[in-house]
Formats: sequence, structure tokens, C-alpha cells
Amino acid sequence: MLHETFQFQKTLCDGSFTIATSIQENCESILKEALNLSPWIPEQGKKACLDSSEQYWLGLNKCRQATLASIDYFESLVLPPVKTKEKAKPPIKKTAPATKTTTARKTQKAKAAPAKPAQTTRKAADKGASTNT
Repeated sequence: MLHETFQFQKTLCDGSFTIATSIQENCESILKEALNLSPWIPEQGKKACLDSSEQYWLGLNKCRQATLASIDYFESLVLPPVKTKEKAKPPIKKTAPATKTTTARKTQKAKAAPAKPAQTTRKAADKGASTNT
């Protein structure tokens, strides 16, 4: 449950920063357009405005990284580490190699076993009964 809460917090912070980023993009494009349409503002003033916008971008990205890192750190303090269980491999069965004595016993058993009577089908049994009567 706590893990899901931390995931929600991360998603919430990331979404907030995404919204702030999109607003900054729109404001920056409006600022550039306004500066281009304003011939009375000196070039140094235009450059200062664009530099402050660049500094805002850097600060926003650093804040995003620091916030997400803080959430990860707090999560590591609160939640126990997740242990992954490795599946145990089944033991390898060691079989004895076939020797002459074990093969000889098998052939002796096969020779000594009585032969099974032949199975007849129902149709063959019915034909035999109808011919005998």
C-alpha cells in the first residue's frame, strides 16, 4: 500500500512539473514574440529576458530531479528492501549407467514373461460366433 502511495506521489509531482513546463514553453514563445515586435527594447534587455527564461528552465529541471530523488530516498527509508526470491533449481537425477548385468536381467525378464493373448475386436468375435452356429 505504501509503495502505491509513493508511486502516486511521484506521478503527481511529475505531472505538476510537466504542467509547469508546458506553461513555461507558452510563456517563453509569447515573450519571444513580444520582444521581436518591440523595437524600442534594446538588444541587451531582450537578451536578459531570454537568459532569465533559460535560468528558469534550469531551476525547474533541478527542482524536478531533487523532488523525485527525495521521494525515492524517503521511500527507501520507510519501505523494507524488496527481496527477490530465486527459484531453486531441481536437483539433477543421477542415473547409473547401464551395465551388462542390468541389461542381462532385463532380457531374461522379457524372455520369461508369458506372451499376452491376442486381442480380438468385437466384429471379429461376432463373425466367429455367427460362423460357428
